[in-house]
Amino acid sequence: MTAHKSRFLFHRDVLLSTILTFSILFLLKLVIFNTKYLDPVSQALGDFQFTDLYYTQFQKQHTDIDTNIVIVNIGENDRQALTQQLQIIKSFEPKVIGLDVTFISQKELVSDSLLKAELHGSIPLLLTSNIVYQKEQNDNSFSIESSHPFFEKQGDEGYGNFLAKEDHAVRYYAPFLNKESTQIASLSARIVEVFNKDTYEKLRLRNRKSEIINYRTANFPKLDVSDIYGSADLSFLRDKIVLMGYMGPNFSQKVFDDNHLTPLNKSYGGHAIPDMYGIEIHANIISMILSGTYIREVPLWLTLVLAFIICFFHMYAFVYLFVYHHKWFHFVAKVIQLLSFAIIVFVALIFYGAFNLKLEPSYIVVG
Repeated sequence: MTAHKSRFLFHRDVLLSTILTFSILFLLKLVIFNTKYLDPVSQALGDFQFTDLYYTQFQKQHTDIDTNIVIVNIGENDRQALTQQLQIIKSFEPKVIGLDVTFISQKELVSDSLLKAELHGSIPLLLTSNIVYQKEQNDNSFSIESSHPFFEKQGDEGYGNFLAKEDHAVRYYAPFLNKESTQIASLSARIVEVFNKDTYEKLRLRNRKSEIINYRTANFPKLDVSDIYGSADLSFLRDKIVLMGYMGPNFSQKVFDDNHLTPLNKSYGGHAIPDMYGIEIHANIISMILSGTYIREVPLWLTLVLAFIICFFHMYAFVYLFVYHHKWFHFVAKVIQLLSFAIIVFVALIFYGAFNLKLEPSYIVVG
């Protein structure tokens, strides 16, 4: 066999081996994630992303606090107590209030009338509506569940839904949805529109169907139910965003209602305990929008191209070792795999943290 033909066969085998590798990975993906008998496996693997490691292992614990946003726990207040809570908060003149509640029906006329009066006034107050999907989660198959017409707040609402399957981490949200040629804004977008119109315009002009939530900090000024009453000085609420939502009966009692998994959760897979209330996720979204720290995502096609190229060059090393240094092949190949895995994941996390660029390395390292 001539040297030229030998080199040709070497290059051919490397290329075919790489193609075969990705063909097998594609078949495995079909089997694991589309077979009902493997649901526990797909649930554990499908909700893990390597970039989650940035939040749990690499992100410095933030000591800074986003003072633009104040979170208030409404606890298990009835409508009368909620009305009193609103009266106190509004007396300190925040710039906008986001109330993560949907008043589906009327209850008692007097308490409802007093609540209705507090929902209106000079201080903008936005309620939460719910997107209800009839079939699949897409732009054309949903209805909007708003508060009862008695409260007259349909024009001052934003949907509070996140883009996450049940028991999956909340990584994405949709700033806007389109229904019958009408653009519908999320609660976070509506709040930002009132607080800072220029920032809102930047969000709107991005024209993105979904945004990755950049959990910049979990630190916001927070007030428990009992902190509102009495003679507490809440003057720091002036000109702030106040987000009112359910965070358990009080801060000392953690409950699962309106509690979600996030990338900050240090447990992975299908048995993690929810770690963040919905109102806190809204605070993170608003904080990201106001700071302009959006995360860009490397397109899937480019990620697959990079995965193929990196696997291709690794295959050169593996085939060469197997043919010419077979005695050392298994040891050296494992060392190369381990080092490559660590370097690729580390580089992806550096890009995520330093440049707000998400390159999900799963396809690369699995290859």
